[in-house]
Amino acid sequence: MDLYIDCFSGISGDKFISALVDLGFPLQELNNAIKSTGLTGIEITAKKRLEYGILCTFINIRDKSNVRLNRIEDFEALIIKSSISEFAKSKSLEIIFTLARAESRVHGGDVNKIHFHEIGNADTLIDSIGAALGLEYFNVKSVISSPVALGSGKIKGSHGIFPIPAPATAEILSGIPVYQGDVEGELTTPTGAAIIKTFASSFEDMPLFTIKSIGYGCGQNSFNIPNYLRIFLGDLIQSTERSEKAVLLSTNIDDMNPEILADCMNNLLEVGALDAWIEPVIMKKGRPGFVLNALSDTSHVQTISEIILSQTTTFGLRIQELGRIKLDRKTVKVDLGYATVDMKIGYLKGKIITTSPEYESALRASKKSGKPLKDIYEEAKANGLRNHDNNQR
Repeated sequence: MDLYIDCFSGISGDKFISALVDLGFPLQELNNAIKSTGLTGIEITAKKRLEYGILCTFINIRDKSNVRLNRIEDFEALIIKSSISEFAKSKSLEIIFTLARAESRVHGGDVNKIHFHEIGNADTLIDSIGAALGLEYFNVKSVISSPVALGSGKIKGSHGIFPIPAPATAEILSGIPVYQGDVEGELTTPTGAAIIKTFASSFEDMPLFTIKSIGYGCGQNSFNIPNYLRIFLGDLIQSTERSEKAVLLSTNIDDMNPEILADCMNNLLEVGALDAWIEPVIMKKGRPGFVLNALSDTSHVQTISEIILSQTTTFGLRIQELGRIKLDRKTVKVDLGYATVDMKIGYLKGKIITTSPEYESALRASKKSGKPLKDIYEEAKANGLRNHDNNQR
């Protein structure tokens, strides 16, 4: 199974555990796991609550243990002692170490000696163990998350008042797409950030996904938006075609020599544009003009935009992020006897569905042999298909 986490209202440990319970994770398993650590006086219960008209699960932790878990070794001793699986122990400890590394980088000092403050309690232990147990219970193989909402404003901690996100949260989410949003308050906590850092492999809009069930987990606070975490359990729809992000850059031009514009288009292809083309259009006041388009991967956007801005008369560009699906492909050399032609072969589910000789190599073969270019194309395709098994890549 696969899991998609919708962090439109951030993520915290209690919201994630609540969503897992709402999905069907037996709360008794979590209670038993915590008892097996040796801690007593802790009871975890769940109840239903309406949040902006949506029925959610909300877990409540009654902690009479008064335990303080000040260092990594305190958490480690309890987790290792517990009866949970090796997978759950490993992932629980990974969450704790993620928190400790963030605290160490923020405050300085040895990660093994860092002193936990706000998160040095049984709640953090419960959230860490519960997250690992829940994903194990549903046999989740992969986790994908949306970009993470943080909230805004200020929060009070043991070291003073800090802007949201809290320093440890910001440190943990380094490299992950986040945004503040319009909510005043802490939407994502350090423990929530550590959970998603540990389990999520990518952060994006929901991909092709077959939903089996949905879990809603409430948070403790009230905001001007629903304060729940929504998780989707189901199956990713895997495609044999390769999916990737692409960026379309375009601009309208009506005051430039078309010969120079064509040269600019060729330069775009030379520096790494995936494709480039020019479209004739009628612009304002009935003037004829052109639209210059360039398709780029994310790494070449800066270079391509600089070429367009410096080599054309435009004052600006439109930039649009697109999804791009490609066939699996490879380029092979096709021996025609009198010349060799490069040919692209496209595969769908392991089978050849399209072939295309490379123009420049086909043109060289045409000039060398004296045969028409169209004959070279047909011969290259025929020989290419004969020499490559239809089931091989």
